[in-house]
Amino acid sequence: SEFCKIEFTRDENVGKNSGYSIKIIYDIGSSSSAANGFWMKLNNADFSKYKKLCFSVKGDTTTNFTKMFLLELKNDKGETGRMIVRITGDTWQEFKIPLRAFRGISNFSKMKEFVIVFKNDVCDIKKGVLYLDNVYVEK
Repeated sequence: SEFCKIEFTRDENVGKNSGYSIKIIYDIGSSSSAANGFWMKLNNADFSKYKKLCFSVKGDTTTNFTKMFLLELKNDKGETGRMIVRITGDTWQEFKIPLRAFRGISNFSKMKEFVIVFKNDVCDIKKGVLYLDNVYVEK
């Protein structure tokens, strides 16, 4: 019964521009331990010249949303850096996370995946919708 589904939408995006955002619909409402998520391939992108991972996220007030989720970055060496992201409201919130905060990654020159993980022991709301927009790295 658990799932994670994505859609591209024009209904919610940063600044109401003409682009799309990613609508992430998740459900980890099982009584047992559950986890699922959204991942994006990075195709060996070289982040070594950059200092921050940036993205914007917003919860959907009509369906509810978690205020916490796990964020992961993975490289070609099989290393994974994780951190918990906390959302403070129901409007677009921009995050600029120093890459050094992703402990466990020793080399950022060949990045494989950007992952949002919904886990029973992290998420406070077990079923809901988040929107993701403007994912990029910054010097």
